[in-house]
Amino acid sequence: MTTDYEELEIASLPLASDKDFVALVTSFSVDPDSPDLSFMQRDGATAVIDLATEFEKYGVASNPDLIARVIGRLSDIQVRDFALGTHNGESFETYWRMWHYLLQIAPVGFVAPVATLFATLAYERSDTPLAYRSLDRASADAPGYSLTILLRRVFGSGHCGDFRVTPASVSLCFRSRVLVFSPGLLDGNPPPRWGAPGEDQID
Repeated sequence: MTTDYEELEIASLPLASDKDFVALVTSFSVDPDSPDLSFMQRDGATAVIDLATEFEKYGVASNPDLIARVIGRLSDIQVRDFALGTHNGESFETYWRMWHYLLQIAPVGFVAPVATLFATLAYERSDTPLAYRSLDRASADAPGYSLTILLRRVFGSGHCGDFRVTPASVSLCFRSRVLVFSPGLLDGNPPPRWGAPGEDQID
């Protein structure tokens, strides 16, 4: 099925290279060895929900500090996985606009997590060309990013483990396999992972 989104622009905007914005995003980057890791993960999960609420009202005029916080915190795999499962049918358009904008303004080194999030929405919307273009941006930013590799395999094979994937069911696949749609991260208990720490895998 074709859509009106195949030619949607996803290249970086000037803000992505603004030195002050880059510094702000970097200040929210998550150090996996930090003693404050749990706090930063909870902070990231909360920021995703808060930004979606704000983005619904204000769009790209949303609080730039909150936008930078989300981009920076998505450097953590747990926060990214939480973000994979935060949208539903009613909020899809808000998350579509939010991840699209964040993809365009994410600084170098922070693109891959946002690009993979947007890729899953594009695939869910049956816009496979846009999904792959988003993955291309992720690969350009971080060639070995494991979720990019995983999504290429899932989109290409149509399977998520033993689960047959269709555009309509791709989010269900990740919610069921990764258990990302869990209140645990917000409560200070990170959700279960499907693979070893720092890895993404289906089988």
